[in-house]
Amino acid sequence: MNKVVSSFVPATGFDIFLPWYDLAVRLLARQTRMHENVSRIVSQRLQKLRFETSEESSGVHVVDVGCGSGTLLAGMRQRDDLNLTGIDVDARMLQQAKQKPGTDSINWIAAPSWETTLPAASAQVVTCTLLMHHLDDESKSRTLSEAFRISVPGGAIVLADFAHPASWLAWLRFQAVRVVDGRLNTAANLDGRLPEMLGAAGWQKVEEEFVLATPLGTVRGYTATKMSA
Repeated sequence: MNKVVSSFVPATGFDIFLPWYDLAVRLLARQTRMHENVSRIVSQRLQKLRFETSEESSGVHVVDVGCGSGTLLAGMRQRDDLNLTGIDVDARMLQQAKQKPGTDSINWIAAPSWETTLPAASAQVVTCTLLMHHLDDESKSRTLSEAFRISVPGGAIVLADFAHPASWLAWLRFQAVRVVDGRLNTAANLDGRLPEMLGAAGWQKVEEEFVLATPLGTVRGYTATKMSA
């Protein structure tokens, strides 16, 4: 198994705040609304994929890269037609995920987002929420390329993160994120370069699906497809 990196920015910026991560993202990043949007898009993408490929429901694999405390997957756990995997580099966050009710059936893997350890072409949908702003540009690119590698032809990625601000006030609010996660790590988000980075990793049909105003800035949701050869 690949070695897990020992140096990374914790999800809350500082280790001391990790126990309050779930509360913080609910209040400051409107996580509940964001996850509702992401889950809706995942369902739409899976319906489309099943229609096009006649794939058996029991074989559908959804991978959440940078899953944090596992809230998104925990919300999908009641769907018995999905195999769920959560990837996160921080074992402490995965411990929080495992403590959520009903998550025993979810496969939790401690690994960097750019080295998931999963086989190629093994996931129908890859999700990635509020991870990109923690990563430098190289790690962003490697993460999107890894998501592409593990996706089946015709599969999709659903990415939601802080992005180009919708207003000057959103820009001002996002400065708090930049203080915690670093100006270099957040530059691509601020400049609106996430769609471009998706394309560079091989993803096609990149589309903006939703825009969400939050107390920390503008969150945008994107989808893209791994086209069949």
